[in-house]
Amino acid sequence: MPKLIARAELAAKLEISESRVQQLVNAKVLPRESGGFDLCACALALLRHLRATKEADGLTDARKKLVAAQTRATEQKTAVASGDLVHLSNLLPIIENALLSVRTTCLGIATAVAQEIAAESDPAVCRAIVQREVEHALTACSELDLAQAVKARRQ
Repeated sequence: MPKLIARAELAAKLEISESRVQQLVNAKVLPRESGGFDLCACALALLRHLRATKEADGLTDARKKLVAAQTRATEQKTAVASGDLVHLSNLLPIIENALLSVRTTCLGIATAVAQEIAAESDPAVCRAIVQREVEHALTACSELDLAQAVKARRQ
């Protein structure tokens, strides 16, 4: 028959408080016999309880991570569907087209002003002609509607 010990001694041996021993007894984690506690049986029961609790906590952490990942994925799908988020693969061709349009507009400035400038001898007038065409080109470039291009590409 195993030697039975008092609650205070069990608490000291397990390095927990007496109130914690009582909580574990009430939770039916630690076995209590009529004359006290069997140290070996209680140590084994506490170890099993702690392992089970740790495994449950690990499962809870894994579950939290899974739920967080699922939430992010759902939020991204919703943002894509509403047009608030655009995949980079869909955006790059739109940006390339916009830059090509800017390039074409800028390269067209020389052709647009060549004859006018050739007829002028005053540098101030030549500068004003170039300035007007550059401003016109920049205005045309600023009117590119990238948002509309993204929407059109999605359809």
